Amino acid sequence: MSDDLALPKAALDKLIKQHLGSVRASSDLKTAISACCTEMIHMLASQSNGIAEGKKRKIINPEDVIQALKELELEQYIPAAEASMAQVKEAAKVQRQRRANATAQKKAMGTEEMRREQEKMLAEARQAVQASFGNSAPAEKEEEQQAADDFSLDTGLFG
Repeated sequence: MSDDLALPKAALDKLIKQHLGSVRASSDLKTAISACCTEMIHMLASQSNGIAEGKKRKIINPEDVIQALKELELEQYIPAAEASMAQVKEAAKVQRQRRANATAQKKAMGTEEMRREQEKMLAEARQAVQASFGNSAPAEKEEEQQAADDFSLDTGLFG
């Protein structure tokens, strides 16, 4: 079995430890379990891909995986697969809601607030540059700093 096709070792060790409890697992056992899991994933992915292709699609949908589990006579895994799908859908919904809230917050921000936020970011960047050069910045950096200080956001960018 190629390492690039193997499951992450830490995740596999954690799963084995959860199911075996205080019993230790040999390296050979871990390798065998990894090989079996990898083979099952390949088999399920291949079957799911065949189902998607049969429906003239290039993307495997969750329903294809459920159908593949049925066709492979692995129905006992369907409830766990459906529970996982529900968790993924809920996490995606929460993520979309967070993005929507952040976008709405930015849109609600007025011109003055945006100007203050930009000035704050410029000041932070200025401090970072000054910190990287220490207290004695080269003359050309001082000129650049003066030019940045002279820059005014009242040039009509925000209205």
